[in-house]
Amino acid sequence: MGAALGNLPRDLRRAATLSAMRGMLITTRRLPPRATMALGAALGTGAGAILPLRARLLRNLALGFGPGCVPDGAAGSFFRNLGRWFGWSMAIYHRGFWDSGVPDQIGFHESVVHLDEAVGRGRGAILASPHQFCYDIGAAYISRRHTVVPVVRQSANPRREAMIERWYQATGMEIVRRPRRSSIVADTFACLRVLKRGRLLAITPDVIVPPAAGVRIRMFGRDVCLSPGMVVLAMRARAPLVTCYFHWGRGGRHLLHFTEAVEYPATGERERTAAEGLQTWCRQCEEHFRAHPGSWMFWLDKRWTRALREQPPVDGSPHASLA
Repeated sequence: MGAALGNLPRDLRRAATLSAMRGMLITTRRLPPRATMALGAALGTGAGAILPLRARLLRNLALGFGPGCVPDGAAGSFFRNLGRWFGWSMAIYHRGFWDSGVPDQIGFHESVVHLDEAVGRGRGAILASPHQFCYDIGAAYISRRHTVVPVVRQSANPRREAMIERWYQATGMEIVRRPRRSSIVADTFACLRVLKRGRLLAITPDVIVPPAAGVRIRMFGRDVCLSPGMVVLAMRARAPLVTCYFHWGRGGRHLLHFTEAVEYPATGERERTAAEGLQTWCRQCEEHFRAHPGSWMFWLDKRWTRALREQPPVDGSPHASLA
């Protein structure tokens, strides 16, 4: 009984979030795409006006960057990006990706040649991206050029799972479903099959996991555990890995930038290679988010919030007292 009552606030929050999501989908069902996107933008603005939410964001930004080091306008940029993601996602859900009007606001940076070259090697490729706003929408856009297969974790809530399933159907992308009780072996083989077919396997590695399921890396001055799965898969399949970053261009246009492809040796000290490869990727992500702080969804993620607040910076930086 005590345990059930202790979980009640969390369960109520989850139920309220799900109800709000369903309510917004019902409200926007008959709206034209432009109106849906405008409503999403308004929701983002409204979220930024919720003082506890804004305060939580500003505190996490200060903990990540250090006091006085948060770029001007970072919070406003975060909530604008949140609004775009809301609106674009709802438009796609109702109209399908290519009829939603969203692709008209996305484009490739000239660095897309790195992605083309990686795919051209003929061994499949891994498309890695942190949880930036619209990362999933960017994958759908890329999929017209090269077939993208995202790895999607199963939701514990059947209703939320049904919404996720329908959204990915609307994008037209095939997905690799990760069941909540699936084994690492089963997940690995499912991903390797995608790579053997010459597809782009889309992975988001910046999710904090338990120590037994990951390796320890350093990001924003904290030691956290992330899964090295992307590097392990790249080694096993001899597949190149390309990272995608999103930049907002003039007029709100979403430009997809790509890094040069990386390949990891399949021989030698594999565990060390996986850990070092993941750490290099995380260092690159941190550099990106220091330049574009408002584009990372996980500033309000509960696991990253806990890591930022409960763990003092391991590099001894002066903002340790804020943690």
